Amino acid sequence: MGFAVVRYLSDEPSGSAAMSIVLHLSTVLVRNGHATDLANKAAWAALDAWNHIKCPYCSGRGVMNIEQVQCPACHGTGERDKAGLPEIVREGISALMEAERWMEGQLSAKLKR
Repeated sequence: MGFAVVRYLSDEPSGSAAMSIVLHLSTVLVRNGHATDLANKAAWAALDAWNHIKCPYCSGRGVMNIEQVQCPACHGTGERDKAGLPEIVREGISALMEAERWMEGQLSAKLKR
C-alpha cells in the first residue's frame, strides 16, 4: 500500500491512483476482519477524510487570526476532529498514515546510502 500512497501523492490527481489506494486499503480492512462491502465503503470514506485532514475552520493553521487566537474547532492541532468518524474509517486513516510513514522511512534509508 505504501507504493500506492506515494504514487497518489506525487502524481497528478487521477481516478486510477485513488482506486489503487482504495483497493489496497479495503484489502487491509478485510484482513482485519471487516466485511467486504463495509470495507469498500470505509476505504473510500477513509481516503476522503485523509485527503481533508486539515481543520476546515482554520485551514490547518490551528489559529483563527493574526492575534493567534486558538481555533475552537481543533483546539490548535490544525487537524479536523476524527472522533466522530466510525471506527472502521479511523482504522483506514491510520493504515494510510502508517503506509505513508513506511514509505518515508524507505526513502530515507535509500537516501542515507
